[in-house]
Amino acid sequence: MSSFVRKGAFGASPADLGTRAGLHSQTLISTGLADFDRILGGGLPLGAVLVLLEDAYSPHGSTLLRYFAAEGVVCGHRVHWAGATMPEPKSLPSLAKSRSQSQQDDQEPGNQEDPKLRIAWQYRRYIKRQHDVADQQGPSHVPPSRRRGSPDVPSSAADMTSASSNISRGVGSAGGQTTTKPTSSSGMRDWSHQFDLTRPVDECHLQNDHLTCQGYRGSDALDRLVEGVQEFTGTLEQPAQSLNTKPNISRGPHSIGRLAIEGLACASWQLGMDSQHAMDDALRAVLQIKALVRAAKCAACISIPAGVLQDSALVRLQHMCDAVVVLEAFREDSGIARLLSDANSCCGLLRVRRLPALNTLSRPLPSAELYLLRHRRRRLAIEQLQVDPDAEAAEAERASGKSSAAGLLCAGPPAAANILDF
Repeated sequence: MSSFVRKGAFGASPADLGTRAGLHSQTLISTGLADFDRILGGGLPLGAVLVLLEDAYSPHGSTLLRYFAAEGVVCGHRVHWAGATMPEPKSLPSLAKSRSQSQQDDQEPGNQEDPKLRIAWQYRRYIKRQHDVADQQGPSHVPPSRRRGSPDVPSSAADMTSASSNISRGVGSAGGQTTTKPTSSSGMRDWSHQFDLTRPVDECHLQNDHLTCQGYRGSDALDRLVEGVQEFTGTLEQPAQSLNTKPNISRGPHSIGRLAIEGLACASWQLGMDSQHAMDDALRAVLQIKALVRAAKCAACISIPAGVLQDSALVRLQHMCDAVVVLEAFREDSGIARLLSDANSCCGLLRVRRLPALNTLSRPLPSAELYLLRHRRRRLAIEQLQVDPDAEAAEAERASGKSSAAGLLCAGPPAAANILDF
């Protein structure tokens, strides 16, 4: 008789709204942004700690935290939102009225007009270009159908072109809506809610007591934060601790917790100690929070300013947490901006340093390490970037030896054919 016992998902139950089963017996919850869920492999597993490292010029860490907390509020999960100051529940985004709004947001700002008018405008520009070429060649080379005074766009041609454009986009005749649901590269359907960043959360979602906001400031702020997290996780359902024990029966979505901590150990916390002690206490607090989250049906999302941590602390933090994402500001003079045709909509960069891997020995590799953050009027979009010119230039400079001290001392002049030519 075999002693193998199949382990169920991490406290998974069909009664838990806002969750779905993942790989390696994981239970996933949505981050509130479908693009971010696809990057993490379908969602954030329960028991995982996600860290957002943001620079001083990137405010998108708080935006992702608002998405994370708003998704929990809408699904009925228990949400504990902490920061240096008391977070304002009204700052959470509201649900979008319809999915068609998000589809309109995905369109470029210059392509918001009617498809028929856009195709007609392109066709008129094509005819004008043909007229200019014909005028340069002479009047004898102008075909009769291209003489001036002829109608610009035949109605039948415009209708046929617009119909073919709609078919290529997957748009049907019923209301102009797509017939297929958005799916990820792995074939998983998007399951998060659509939020509108321009409108505050509805009052109906804040009437229950599932959302708690707390501000921590002072020399003992980190200790009080750990105590608050311990009290919060104590109200949640505990998962099964043994392979032979049956997981606890879910008591509904309110038994699942979400922990959102904004700007951990930044200057606003006023810890009142030197940087080295503050850094060590911050890492110790993250480790204690991770132990509390693992012992409950909860997931944590923590934003930390990268400037308050040294390089050694960043390395320790990446090994300590389950998932690490770096948020950077978008520079207009960078090589990436020169490659993009619509660089005005770009507002930041997202780099994946570590993906969550629970109940498995091999950590999954990200499909891409660099992503673009774009403003889509009412929401934030994340797109994959295939080429990183800045990284390629740095790699080429590092391979040539120009950036190293040994290369500067031992190499010859730039025009020398041999390194021994001085």
